[in-house]
Amino acid sequence: TTGVLAQLENTTTQNSLLSFRNQGAGVWSVGNGYNAGANDFIIYDAVSFINRFTIKGTGQTFVGSDTTSSGLLVVNSATSDNHIVVLGANAPSIRLRNTGTSPTLNAGIGISTATNNFIQGSASGNYCIFNASTTASPILFGVYDSGAGNTQEAARISAARNFLIGTATDLGFKFSVLGTTYNEANVTDWASRIYNSNTNGWGLLIQTNNSSNSNRAFEIYNTTTVGFRVTNAFNVAIGTPNPYSKLTIHTTASTTIGLNSQSGLVIGQGGSTNDLVQFGFNQALSSTYSPAAISYLITNSSASTFGDIIFSTRNVTTDTAPIARLIIKSSGVINITSIPTSSAGLSSGDIYSNLGILTIVP
Repeated sequence: TTGVLAQLENTTTQNSLLSFRNQGAGVWSVGNGYNAGANDFIIYDAVSFINRFTIKGTGQTFVGSDTTSSGLLVVNSATSDNHIVVLGANAPSIRLRNTGTSPTLNAGIGISTATNNFIQGSASGNYCIFNASTTASPILFGVYDSGAGNTQEAARISAARNFLIGTATDLGFKFSVLGTTYNEANVTDWASRIYNSNTNGWGLLIQTNNSSNSNRAFEIYNTTTVGFRVTNAFNVAIGTPNPYSKLTIHTTASTTIGLNSQSGLVIGQGGSTNDLVQFGFNQALSSTYSPAAISYLITNSSASTFGDIIFSTRNVTTDTAPIARLIIKSSGVINITSIPTSSAGLSSGDIYSNLGILTIVP
């Protein structure tokens, strides 16, 4: 009348077990583990002397061996890679849900076996980690902090699907880092490359100190055109990939401005070492000029010839082009042009040429 069809009862505090034996060698027992001090249900391996399966009176379930641990389900295995194996031909997964029916909170991991399994756009063979809660919620990654005494957030994927490190504040960027970053790669070409999805767009390159690319340390570029480069020798180029001085500014196809430690400011054509105008303190010509450190140098030179140095002025109202006022010719001759018609407007110390006569205003 109690509904119990069969009962094995031990009148002592020992376990009540139903034993299955095979010629005395293979022995398994099923029963309660009352002598353990609790009303546990066990499946016992009497050969290895291990509780292979235990349901505690508290509701905890142990698989593998009975041990002390937290968690409603505890799997204990001597083999490190097979604690829990989920097999399935159709998208095997592990799910975490807040209720059994129509859950509002739903997260899990799984292996996609068909298009769009778990995550829209997944393909067969993709490993998926997902938060499928009906209200968009972030995915958090945490690391235990002994100083705080609990697990602290290390990174998160926000509800807007942005990746954040060191911060929980989503500023709307796809990738945000609060703190110092470091990037290192042992590759033949680029150590770091940042560019947009358009192959014709802008990008940022940070180059390794590779022997085949030793003059390329940092670049900002547009496709194959380098707009800014710093070499490993700390030479800077703007508008050209090849600086020939400490600072080279390539403004147009025919004009280059540069700075180096010997000749100061250099203006040339097309980034070439030919046809240069240099302004600065002379250091390279120390064997000719002394003291070299204070000699001021203005040159107009090319690889094979010397050009004239021309000083000109222009009145934008009356002059269509600059007018040469003083010319230092490559031969060393000084020429003063634009002869004044009178001495009006001149002051003491002015030098001018009139009718072939060089005049110094007293």
